[in-house]
Amino acid sequence: MLISCALALLLAWLFYSSPLALLLVIPIYLGLGPYLRKRREQRRYGIFLREFQDYLKLLVAALRNGYSAENAFRLAEEELGKITPADSPLLTAVQKLSARIRLQMPLEEGLVEMARELGYEEAVNLADLMAFARRLGGDYSRFLERSARSIASRIELKEEMAADLAAKEYEQRVMSVMPLAVLLYVRLTAGAYLEPLYRPPLGTIMMSLCLGLYLGMFLLGERIIYRVMQV
Repeated sequence: MLISCALALLLAWLFYSSPLALLLVIPIYLGLGPYLRKRREQRRYGIFLREFQDYLKLLVAALRNGYSAENAFRLAEEELGKITPADSPLLTAVQKLSARIRLQMPLEEGLVEMARELGYEEAVNLADLMAFARRLGGDYSRFLERSARSIASRIELKEEMAADLAAKEYEQRVMSVMPLAVLLYVRLTAGAYLEPLYRPPLGTIMMSLCLGLYLGMFLLGERIIYRVMQV
């Protein structure tokens, strides 16, 4: 809410030079809330991917050392706890998985529960692959090892793509701020030149069109980046 109020105050002063324009706080708050929630979810997903990749590597190492699937998952959970913050959602989920294994719940059912709690595609893929491996029978530990390596490789590819996009995302942020920075500079250093733009009705209409165009281009840039990051 504070961010919305501050942004509305800045836009009201830059584009309208009128306290009545503070009514912009309502649409800005309604639009900024979902945007900020989406950004927080993206950050949480990025953290999950890094932690899940570590978890899969620990799982693969345990399977290579000859542990059974159940013991490999429990060992991976113990090792993950040493390198992951205690409040990590993934760590909480794998600890619950280990508890279910100790209570003799079938591993594939425990993984399905874990995937449901986490809600991410990678966890669902691991549960599906484990169920498929169980149906195959035989040495499913080796199949599980290959599958875990495959998921870890896909996560690594996603992280590489995210790193490549980070520079473009930063560039888009800078380009989004520049119009406001230029307008702010002119307003502070040569405000008299802008006075005609603050006279209603033509000035108000013109500045409203400029504000609408600016917000539209900002949202378009954010949408493009979000879509690319979802690939």
